[in-house]
Amino acid sequence: MNCKTKPAEIIAYWLERVYEGDMGVDWCDADARCWRCGTAHSSPLQRCHIIPACEPFLGKDEPSNLVLLCARCHAEAPSCTDSSAMWAWIKRTSKPLYDTFWAYRFMEQYASEVGETFETTMKNEGINEEELACLLTKVFCENLENCGFHFCGMNGGQSGISAASKVWALKNSFAMLRSHAAQLDWLAQ
Repeated sequence: MNCKTKPAEIIAYWLERVYEGDMGVDWCDADARCWRCGTAHSSPLQRCHIIPACEPFLGKDEPSNLVLLCARCHAEAPSCTDSSAMWAWIKRTSKPLYDTFWAYRFMEQYASEVGETFETTMKNEGINEEELACLLTKVFCENLENCGFHFCGMNGGQSGISAASKVWALKNSFAMLRSHAAQLDWLAQ
């Protein structure tokens, strides 16, 4: 007999207790989108314990101790005895618009690895938004072809190109554009 708490029970419990503006999802989509990142996934959301179910914590399998997260967010979720840690983490890290969380995460990692924001790099390179849309997108896609995929176990069980590989592709795209621009300047002289 399966006595696991159902997602509908978890949603019903938290619906009147948590303001949806503190989450990455609206309550009307809470059964289909991760409560932190707001992303809709092809695989079902995972039941994530607020107080871990493992020894020695023995968190209960009941709606008050569960949230619904995608595999990636579940892998990053706090796992401690402080029941407020989960909601504080969701509120602190979620984004207000659907399907933007991982783009923000990518831009944060870019800034961390490069030492400046993406916007600053664009300004320093003299690239305006229209040029970026046409030129950088093309070069970036070409660079992504040189990146490999991480499979099961990586990225919280999700397959795909890692954020670090995407940062490399974007850095390399800027370098290629810089080199190309220098060659064009040299040819024009």
